[in-house]
Amino acid sequence: MTTEARHLFRLFWPDSDMLAWRTGDDGVFFTAVYTDDDESTRRAGINPDHLPVLEELVEADEDGFVEAFVDGHAGDQDPVPFRVDGFLNEALAATQGLRGVGWYSNTEPDVQLCGDCSDLFFWGCSDAEEITPDNIELLNTSRVDCASRGHESWTLGLFAARVRRMRPQGAFYEAIPEALVTLFDECGPPREAKFGNPRTREEGIARRSAAHGKED
Repeated sequence: MTTEARHLFRLFWPDSDMLAWRTGDDGVFFTAVYTDDDESTRRAGINPDHLPVLEELVEADEDGFVEAFVDGHAGDQDPVPFRVDGFLNEALAATQGLRGVGWYSNTEPDVQLCGDCSDLFFWGCSDAEEITPDNIELLNTSRVDCASRGHESWTLGLFAARVRRMRPQGAFYEAIPEALVTLFDECGPPREAKFGNPRTREEGIARRSAAHGKED
């Protein structure tokens, strides 16, 4: 992985949903994404030459640097790819287009990607599952399974459940689409309602069914 790409990830951390990417034969193309108050989005391609500009914007306004960059570069030329080697390139290809992908690079020479799974397993708990060479095939199959049922946005949640061989907390079943319930059930044995898991699976499903005005 080049120093430029590693530095780009560090500049955008922890604003993971403000950095998008797509992989290609020539490298990885990155895009800065800013979402306005009305939920509309604006984008600007990022080139390696933009790194000094981004550094200046971060120093000037750490909270508003993405908006400032997009405002100033939305009409720029097509982005120039960053070179990314090794497993990270495979992980970026597997996660492109998904929301909730985070990363860290505190002391490692490379960037470690992870999928957000906060509150999925335990009530009020920030959490993430690392994406590694040992589990990336689970990520790929989870994406296919979710997409084929019309719920690709649930990829990271199903992936984390499969890696941990654990069902979500019962309360989370209120949010899980009906088409995915069986897939999550298959991840692990039933869980007892207790601290961190205040509701059973059945209670979560009942609340979802009531909200939709039908029986599950």
